[in-house]
Amino acid sequence: MENFNLKKLESYGGNILESPREKFSLSPIFELSRNLHYTYKPKPKSLTIQKLFLLTESSIWCLQMSSFLWIPNLTIRNWKENSDFWRIIGYMRLDNACSAYGIINLCIYTSLLITLISIIAIFLMAIMILYSKPIPSLISKIVKQILYFFSVVFKIPVFTLFTICLKYNWFPKTYVYEYYENNEISNFEVNILVQILIIAGLAGYFFIYVVIGVICSGEIRHSMANHIIDAKAHSKIDIYLAFSDILIPILFTTIGSYNIVFFQVILIIVFGALTVEILEKLPYFNFFTNCLTSIKCLQIPLISSFFIFAKIIDASFITLLLFIIILPIIDAIIIYKIKYSKKKNIPKTLIYFGKIQNIFGLERCLRDFFCSNSQEKREEILSLLGKCFNETMLYKNKLLIIWEVNYCVFTLGDKALAKIKLCKSRFSDHSIEGDYQEYICKKVVSEFNSSESEKFLVYFQKINKTKKEDADLCVRLLDFWKEVVSKKPNLNKLNKMMDLVSNSAISITESYSHLHEKFPKSKEALTFYYTFVKYILCDIDKSTHLSYKIQSIHDVSELSSQSKDTNFFDDNNGVMLVYCENKNFGEIAFANQKSAEILKLPISEIIGNKISFFIPSPYDSYLNQLPYYLQLATEAAIKFPDHFFLSLPSKFLIDCTVKGSLVSMHNNLFFLFIFQKINIPQEFAVISSEWDIYSHSENFPQLAQIISKDLRGCNIKHLFPSLATIDIQAFTPLFLADISTYLIYCIIDFYGLKINYVLLINDKIEAETWKTDKRIEKINKEFTPKQKLCCDFSQRKEENVSTNVFKTDFDDKIEPYHNSQIRSQFYKIDRIVSLSSRSINIFHIVFVSAVKNI
Repeated sequence: MENFNLKKLESYGGNILESPREKFSLSPIFELSRNLHYTYKPKPKSLTIQKLFLLTESSIWCLQMSSFLWIPNLTIRNWKENSDFWRIIGYMRLDNACSAYGIINLCIYTSLLITLISIIAIFLMAIMILYSKPIPSLISKIVKQILYFFSVVFKIPVFTLFTICLKYNWFPKTYVYEYYENNEISNFEVNILVQILIIAGLAGYFFIYVVIGVICSGEIRHSMANHIIDAKAHSKIDIYLAFSDILIPILFTTIGSYNIVFFQVILIIVFGALTVEILEKLPYFNFFTNCLTSIKCLQIPLISSFFIFAKIIDASFITLLLFIIILPIIDAIIIYKIKYSKKKNIPKTLIYFGKIQNIFGLERCLRDFFCSNSQEKREEILSLLGKCFNETMLYKNKLLIIWEVNYCVFTLGDKALAKIKLCKSRFSDHSIEGDYQEYICKKVVSEFNSSESEKFLVYFQKINKTKKEDADLCVRLLDFWKEVVSKKPNLNKLNKMMDLVSNSAISITESYSHLHEKFPKSKEALTFYYTFVKYILCDIDKSTHLSYKIQSIHDVSELSSQSKDTNFFDDNNGVMLVYCENKNFGEIAFANQKSAEILKLPISEIIGNKISFFIPSPYDSYLNQLPYYLQLATEAAIKFPDHFFLSLPSKFLIDCTVKGSLVSMHNNLFFLFIFQKINIPQEFAVISSEWDIYSHSENFPQLAQIISKDLRGCNIKHLFPSLATIDIQAFTPLFLADISTYLIYCIIDFYGLKINYVLLINDKIEAETWKTDKRIEKINKEFTPKQKLCCDFSQRKEENVSTNVFKTDFDDKIEPYHNSQIRSQFYKIDRIVSLSSRSINIFHIVFVSAVKNI
């Protein structure tokens, strides 16, 4: 247990490696919406068929909405003679057709029955999801079809019919003004129970239609632009249209039937503004869909204006004439406007200074890049989005994160980076649409295979949980022993303690076995499993078998000790897990035993320390940029050169091979580093561009034949005067005759930092290899990380840095947990485990004899 700061993790309000449990969650509703509208795979229909469906749906909507623009007793000259065309259009609304055939009462009860059955079915589906029960496919298909037909054909007629029914039951009139035929008030009279059911049906369907049918309808991702015709960047316009579908019938029955002109003016304002909004935002990725949506919304204010003009000149025929002549011209203008609209390009400087405050305008400018499958602009786009999170208020909008995550998954194909980007959703504002899209992204991301880093994080969580249970069992065994050897052992108490110990032993055995099966390369898990089986369970045969496996792993590790390959379960590799949270950024949460050996420091002093303690200058300037890497990263892996220097407590350097990555688990971020010491007969010193020594390896002065052990601050050219007169070429061995040693000057570009250092080699054969293959130069050419961390943050406002960079809800609740507390915690647990291990054999003898006596 000495390598795990359990209490520190728990101070975050629970183990941050475990999935958080929310007191209130919309997950059942989101999962229901996902079942009804999930579009993870493109629709099998061709785009042509999709266009025909969308054209049909839009035509039905236009005709039904247009039927609200007049009433039977319209006071325009010759209205009755010229109203046949409009009456035929009006029959596209189901309630008008039912009124014409005299079955309005039957229509009310049938619509109410279908509505209530749909609501109950959807409610039952939500209950089944809440209790993790499978939903029958037949019920799911039926509900999907009902929702589809309701949203396309019956939605407006049913809302209109129910509103009219309630209106005339609450405010009785002689006849119904909204219908031509069979408009007697008796056809709409219903009892109080039916009225209550109608209100419940309206409320239920309103929630289902707006929340499940519109806001939570499918995924928002740009990669669907070429597969699904109504794919969109956001649901803002659809939400406006959904509310208009519900509010317009209510306004028609309350205002339109009494003052149609005022109602028409309202429609001109509402749909005119909505059309402008559509033309400005172009919410859909497909040109055809944007044109169709704009045209259908523009029909309503245009036809309303035709009726108002006809009212002014008192000529009903002019309405139809304008409809035939003007409407096509305006539609053509709209198509031209969308097709040849100027494409906007956002300069980086605008975003850098926070002048772009419109999330939808930003998306419009980047849409072509989002929708393309090219990775040429990968770094530019991700960097641009990263700056949005730092420099503007756009980072609060969750849609920005969703676009970025889906871009990483479906355009770039970088699953690991997508998981990291998704972690930023914790710091954005909540909205139903944003939360639903985040839920969908988490579902998609969870289906990916875990990387080695993520697997190790899972292992790290499970092994420490099992080890804690193991230590707790040791305490219970000691308590049991104490009761057994007491003067008057309590049989009932012993029975309860035996059950508890037995259950714990079974559970721990299963946990260790599962860990070994899932992580067979882990010597640590197998060793703990072996000691548990041998000393706690006293299973000699099984422990012997496990000891052979441990030796096998050890042999493999020994064979790979000279290999440059690094993995998390190799005893030759040091592993560190580092916090990425704001106040604890850079603090080491975990280190293995090999880390302690390489860094020459006890594990208890490594854990809780800052990673910067082991990073020498000038690498530390790179470390200062790591907080921004969380937002500016273009890949999950943090690349290091083949030779990376770490600083020991003595301030001397060691040469290591380091691999790093940014890892996410349950929306928490960690840096995971794995490193291995390089054993090559050479000494080195990191220097400045003026050849001043920052730091050096321990034996560098000895090889340089200098008495002083610490040469920091000294100048290399002063130490070796002969260098002052020589033209030194990088990566070229230079023989220093006075000390019979070769000196090699090296330069590495490390994330925009120029790292200068010198090597001292007294092996002629090793030096000759530098002349032939120039190994470091080759390494330098290969190490070209795409993401440069050392960005120019000179214009960054200090307050923006402190507030925008990974502020968490837990930061104010964290109490400091010092190394002394960590050591004290580990000392107590180690003491218990050690005591139990030494005395366990005696315990078994006493235990058996005591139970027999009892």
